[in-house]
Amino acid sequence: MKVFVNSGAPRGRMSLCSLYKIRLEKYYFGEYLSQGEVNVEGQCSEANFRDLRNSGLAVLYPWLFDWSLEGVWAKRVLHARVKYHISEKPIEDVEVQGAMGIAHLFEDRWRLPVTAMFISLIRRPRNAQVITHALRNAFRSGLIFFHLSNISIDDENLPEVESFRHVIEDLRRDFEQPEPEPEPTPTTTTVESLELALEGLALT
Repeated sequence: MKVFVNSGAPRGRMSLCSLYKIRLEKYYFGEYLSQGEVNVEGQCSEANFRDLRNSGLAVLYPWLFDWSLEGVWAKRVLHARVKYHISEKPIEDVEVQGAMGIAHLFEDRWRLPVTAMFISLIRRPRNAQVITHALRNAFRSGLIFFHLSNISIDDENLPEVESFRHVIEDLRRDFEQPEPEPEPTPTTTTVESLELALEGLALT
């Protein structure tokens, strides 16, 4: 591409030069543009965009549905990543439920990583109890352990990948902690009950 970048005829936003610039950006999209058809039958789980939107995507990321930006998906992603570095957004329970709603569009083995992935697309504070408690309650303990022991995270310097790693690490740490033992029910002895007990002993 580098050799021919200045030779291609300009065709608006989709010129070879513009594609080359996208490829060289800090967050690039070249692999998606050049991937071609990949045979993933039986190796993945699919969901269409309408179902993603209706199942919780619009709750999590309403800016995706700003139709005034129609046709510039890559720019929306770049805009979101710029915002990602500005501040953290504490997660709300409705957002966790939205992520789990999306995850239920996929097969069982994908649901935990998909939930964590969609939660991670916005920068979150570490050790968010709303996340760990919701995921713990939503997935059986054995299933959580299976997922946590089989999730492999690429060592990529992308903010959402780092956030995904944090969610999984926090959940793993929470899962490995023993459940707190219930506190014993306090027993109280009133003066009146003690007097009655003593009277009973005296009668016998």
